Amino acid sequence: MFQRRSLVLAWSAFILIVFGLFNSCATHREQRQTGSYLAKGTWTVSPQLFVRVLRVLGTDDGDISRYLAYSRAMLGKSYQPYYIRPLDEWKQDADSFDTGKDPDDPEQTPPISPTRALTPYRDFLVEYPPGFFLFALPPALLTGEAGLDRYSFWFGSLMGALLLSSLWLVAQVANRVTPQLAQDKLVRFTTYCLLVLGTITARRYDAALSFSLSLLLFGCVMQRPMVAGFALALGIVTKGMPILVAPLVVFYFLSMKRMRELLLATASGVGFGLLLGLPFTAAAGRQILDMFSYHGMRPLQIESTFASLLVLSHSLFGTDLAIAHTYGSMNVVGTGEPLFRSLASLFPFASLLFVWAWAFLSFRRASSQTARDRVLILSICLILVGQMTLGKVFSPQYLTWLLPIGVLAALMQDYAGRWLLFATMALTYFVFPVSYHLSLAGTMHPLFGFVLLVRNLCLIAWAIRLLWPLRSVVPQSIPSGLPA
Repeated sequence: MFQRRSLVLAWSAFILIVFGLFNSCATHREQRQTGSYLAKGTWTVSPQLFVRVLRVLGTDDGDISRYLAYSRAMLGKSYQPYYIRPLDEWKQDADSFDTGKDPDDPEQTPPISPTRALTPYRDFLVEYPPGFFLFALPPALLTGEAGLDRYSFWFGSLMGALLLSSLWLVAQVANRVTPQLAQDKLVRFTTYCLLVLGTITARRYDAALSFSLSLLLFGCVMQRPMVAGFALALGIVTKGMPILVAPLVVFYFLSMKRMRELLLATASGVGFGLLLGLPFTAAAGRQILDMFSYHGMRPLQIESTFASLLVLSHSLFGTDLAIAHTYGSMNVVGTGEPLFRSLASLFPFASLLFVWAWAFLSFRRASSQTARDRVLILSICLILVGQMTLGKVFSPQYLTWLLPIGVLAALMQDYAGRWLLFATMALTYFVFPVSYHLSLAGTMHPLFGFVLLVRNLCLIAWAIRLLWPLRSVVPQSIPSGLPA
């Protein structure tokens, strides 16, 4: 009875946070007004001001503004022009587009009414694969002409539903793979991570990737290969990155000699991928490749691991660095950046090869399906962490990818591993949005660089720790039991 009550409370807390708390943050206009009020310095400390600031810290509508503009332009409706630009303009410094007006406020920056519906990729750059519109368009249709705040509500609710579905799917996997793990522990730990990571989990569309990976894991473990193929294709056409997970699925099925299931998963994945990708490719033509050029030419984003080293070197040794607001993000340029950018292109590939090799050997040496299921879970997490921490870009919303698969992997380990993952999530909230609101990021403050490096090292240490238990137990059977 107690365990059932604990489970109900855990699910209720998750639902209240993702649908209630995250949808109660300040509106875009309230955020701007509060920032202007605080900048005047005439305020006094009060409970009302404290609540107001907390609501503002929860507001995250920068990328949502972009989603809405993309969707409205595609529907042939008026859109905010800042976001609808070709590739060449996105390369330029954001200051060249700064008119002193709010680009997301239709009253300050008049929207443009197109004479026809614009074609994504051909008429304007979209930095995401075509599957993005599966999640960006429905909230735009529900919003109508109501504006950004209404769109934020519908979009956040959709992302909340995907996160809730992801948690349910991984809970079913946990029941199969780690039956000794009480489900309420998984839900509670996921809720804690969700809360400290903040509204960014529901205000960026990375919850769609979390859902596709959770569905992929569910399809593999529950022996539903067509579901697994569909999920993998959904992740690839939505974010692109899950294509790196595809070899894991092949190794997984081949290690158990389940060729029929592998063929079904492949047919399902290829079929759905073509169904969604071909219409966009045919309409956009070669300009759809601008998406790859856009990401390939980006400098080091300020939250990447290599950028954190540059920020600290700037603070400690006076290295010549500057902030460039290009490619829609805050990036580091200057001494050492070209070298570190090259390393950030090489290291993720090297880590990927390592995980593929490790997974291939671990699948072959595992003696049961349960052991292989666990290898699959850990391998997915290792690939995700490698791409986040070793690449050119580490946006804070990427940590949503680890909800809840990463939580399940952490619960399969010891307490130290769990704390490393939780510390990563908690420190991220200081990195974003707190450091951005306090101008610590924009000024390359040493505190920002230090916390950023610690956050990234915690995530790397967590990933390395995932490897330890399986070194001795994969050849035999299942990893040792969970700590009491």
